[in-house]
Amino acid sequence: MNKEIYQVLAAEDDMSEQKLLKMTAKQSGYPVSFTFLNDGEEALTYFGTIAKNAASADLPDLIILDLNLPKANGIEVLQSLKSYPRLKSIPVIILTTSNNSSDLKAAYEEGAAGYIRKPAVFEDYAKTMQRVFDYWFGTCLLL
Repeated sequence: MNKEIYQVLAAEDDMSEQKLLKMTAKQSGYPVSFTFLNDGEEALTYFGTIAKNAASADLPDLIILDLNLPKANGIEVLQSLKSYPRLKSIPVIILTTSNNSSDLKAAYEEGAAGYIRKPAVFEDYAKTMQRVFDYWFGTCLLL
């Protein structure tokens, strides 16, 4: 059974990347609603709050996390997020420009469900995000 709207939380400080995510989600054909967090500190605070207060229905279906966030990096945010039992099962996709193998290793060690280097060309970005949405909202059918 498909959901009416998939809730995606994206920790991304770049407004143009936020627009790209919205655009590719719209093109994907899946009903997606985004909540954007603009820096690592905001993400840490947000996850702490929803881990304690949000109803299960209000939790995001998918989290997209940039590693290069101001105020707290993405690995710190991922560690914190995965420390909350209520949030631990939410899939986290790292979407970053980093091709550093230590970032890749750290992301998977901390519980990331995927690690994607941001494609530089829009068409490639759109195809990549289509695959992400197809997998998490089509194949897995998050309920």
